[in-house]
Amino acid sequence: TSAPPPPSWDDIMRAQAEMARDDLARLVKRKVAATVGGYNQLTGQFAAGCSADARKGFCAEDAVAAQIGGDNPSNVVFTPAVRMVGGGKLVPVQVCKQCQENYARDQFPPDIGYEENFAWDIFGDLP
Repeated sequence: TSAPPPPSWDDIMRAQAEMARDDLARLVKRKVAATVGGYNQLTGQFAAGCSADARKGFCAEDAVAAQIGGDNPSNVVFTPAVRMVGGGKLVPVQVCKQCQENYARDQFPPDIGYEENFAWDIFGDLP
C-alpha cells in the first residue's frame, strides 16, 4: 500500500483559515451573525473576520478581505461562514446576496450553501 498524498497548499491554508475562524467564533460567541476565515492565494496570509450588524452591510467576508486582500480581494479564498448557536455549537451560514455580488463563486468551497435565485444563479460570477 502506498502512503496518501501530502496535503496541497490549499488544504494547508484552508485548515489554517478554518482554525482562525473557529477561534474567533468562540471568542465573539453569539454577538455576531457570522464568522468566516480566508487566505490569500498569493501571499499565504490567512485571517478570520466577523460581520457587523447585518443591516449595516459589512459582512464577515468583507472583514477578511480588508485584512489580507491587499489591492486585489479576488485573491482571497473564503471558508464557509459559521454562527454560534446554543451549547457553543458552530453551524454553517449561507453566502448572502451581498457577498454574491462582491465575490466570485470560485472564492468559496464548491459545496458552499448560498441564497439561491440571486446573483450566482442569475448572472454567474459577477466580479
